[in-house]
Amino acid sequence: MKVLFTLACFSILLACSTPTEQQDEDPLTTENMDKAINEEVYYPSGELKMTGRTMNGEKHGLWIAYFENGGIWSKNEFDHGVPHGATEVFQKNGSTYYTGTYTNGERSGKWTFYDKNGDLSQTIDYDKTK
Repeated sequence: MKVLFTLACFSILLACSTPTEQQDEDPLTTENMDKAINEEVYYPSGELKMTGRTMNGEKHGLWIAYFENGGIWSKNEFDHGVPHGATEVFQKNGSTYYTGTYTNGERSGKWTFYDKNGDLSQTIDYDKTK
């Protein structure tokens, strides 16, 4: 239960970013990609904790978070600091904890949740819960 709570908290932290003024430019154009900065965050032990790109100080594109043992904790897509796109969170044993999609910071579509053995435990369609 502690692991699930920790994973949920980490996912929320990962989805948060410092708000800054949003640009109207399309960040995926070739001329704007040189403005993107590769970022890496490390644990006090020196192990890689998170990696991704920022634009104007905001998470943008794919961000990957790692457990201190090096295994992948989560993969999340961002658009100007807002969760937007696919998200996948893993358990320490490497099995998937949950998958889903964000649309402008809100859970959308079908999300699937798995138990500690990787077996499907629940499916929620967030488009139907609104």
